[in-house]
Amino acid sequence: MNYRRVNSVRLTFLLTLAAAAGAATAFASDWQQIGLNQRPSWVSPNAERRLRLVDGLRGIENTLASQSNAYLGTKGPGMSVGLVLSDGLYYSRGFGFRDAAKSKAPDEQTVFCIGSFTKVFTGTTLLALRDAGELDLGDPVSQYVPEISSVRSAPCPHGGCHGVLRLRHLISHTAGLPNEMEPAIAGESDWLNELSHTRFDFWPGDFSAYSGVGVEMAGLVIKRVTHKSYTQAVTDLLLSPLSMNQSTFDISSVPASRRAQNWDLGWNANFTAPHFTADSNWPDRKMLTAAGYLLSSVRDLARFDKIWLTQTAPSDILAHDTLVDARDPLIPASTSPIPADCDAFDDGHGSFYSACDNANVFGANWVLNALPTMWHNGSTGICGSDTKIDPDHKMAITGLISTDPFPAVPSGQVQPASIDRGFMFSIVDETLGTAVTADAATDWQGQELAIGVARYLWVLGAKIPTSGVAAFRTSFIAQFTPAYRTAHHLTTSNVAQYIGAERAKIGACSTFRVRRAPSHDEITLRLLCAKGTAATATSWDATLTIEASGSHRIASITNQGPAPDPY
Repeated sequence: MNYRRVNSVRLTFLLTLAAAAGAATAFASDWQQIGLNQRPSWVSPNAERRLRLVDGLRGIENTLASQSNAYLGTKGPGMSVGLVLSDGLYYSRGFGFRDAAKSKAPDEQTVFCIGSFTKVFTGTTLLALRDAGELDLGDPVSQYVPEISSVRSAPCPHGGCHGVLRLRHLISHTAGLPNEMEPAIAGESDWLNELSHTRFDFWPGDFSAYSGVGVEMAGLVIKRVTHKSYTQAVTDLLLSPLSMNQSTFDISSVPASRRAQNWDLGWNANFTAPHFTADSNWPDRKMLTAAGYLLSSVRDLARFDKIWLTQTAPSDILAHDTLVDARDPLIPASTSPIPADCDAFDDGHGSFYSACDNANVFGANWVLNALPTMWHNGSTGICGSDTKIDPDHKMAITGLISTDPFPAVPSGQVQPASIDRGFMFSIVDETLGTAVTADAATDWQGQELAIGVARYLWVLGAKIPTSGVAAFRTSFIAQFTPAYRTAHHLTTSNVAQYIGAERAKIGACSTFRVRRAPSHDEITLRLLCAKGTAATATSWDATLTIEASGSHRIASITNQGPAPDPY
């Protein structure tokens, strides 16, 4: 759980970006670059936006590679990053290695621990129960956890704490409860006993102070309302309806081949370079589970991010208005000044309290102090995450890492200039900022990678007309480089045979996801294709080499077989 680093995030430059979320659809002149008057009917409208964003990916990938190598090195821990649009995951890339042998790179299906981002799932589950009529966020916590009465008798230095602690306070960090108790890992009975020795630091709702204990209590409420374990309730109410089948609280259920190896961060004698030691410790976190111990992948988190971008959830698990209202703080701004002594401290009984802030910093565990974005990070010291939602631009970014997301040398030592101690903040902020800027374009005119991808979509779905066949054949083979034509024996006389073979193997492809864009003339895609009929849609990987000048013809298409995970 990590809040003391939260306020160091650098977000200000994002607030100056004013690109419209949907931007205009591409002009017909874009498709005229490949000999078409308009977007083919079998190419989805959303693919236009994806084509427009292609041009920004080279800068994103170069920055990610540079930052990753500076911290993780060329043979270091793993990191996966995913850029999400309102129609789902758009770009994903893995860096470093996911296994202890450092032989396999991570990807969007690699499972990492997400740390305190788990709190957002706890808050969202409480919202789902509210929408199902099982509870109300205004309900007193004592209705579900009568044991809270033992806390009220403890001294409360700011305002007397005679206010009623309500459910909304638990998931907006306005309860005035500790961030951590000692011992941190405790079962329910021991946790409740520890709770009896704590106090409220302020009147619930007056201020905010990051509270893992408050979220753990929300997890206890979820358990008691549903009559299920916390983990089973979250699975039933959120993970299963969202098809987040790679997300779990049980590390033993994750195949070893998909699990990211966690790594402890250390430093050399001069504190100029990091080193990493494999860490396989993953004990039962008991009550802490609700505050920081979900495991997930970029693919799964993209599905979670999508509901916040579209403000629509499947199976009616969350109402549209609920997702819209989540952009607003659960508690309004305080009128009272924050007391000078309302700061991070240990109360002498083993409970640590976070520093106080204004009451309106949080929604349902989403941090809202950098509106219009919603975000939350997470760190266990050996793994973590950072996720940011930008509803106005209909874009989100998730980063997962298998070591400390916020590297820092011991106090008094000099941080290496090449390694930002807010590492994951930098990864997420800079990627999102570059993508928002690229999305401000109104078309993809002249972008060679986008032209190459558009050509490939058309090639896979092209239909030979009933008239003008000769002109069609000439136009079709013009999409390919001479070397590709020679290698595939493609001539004007066998265009129909070529198209038939490709359609039998893959079918028309409606849209695409980018897996790599390492240079100005190469891109690796994951395509959603019909493979004969729309009812049997599957996905394929293809690597394209784009002619860097002239007509930007395509070559070196490599179909790598149906992907194990549908688009």
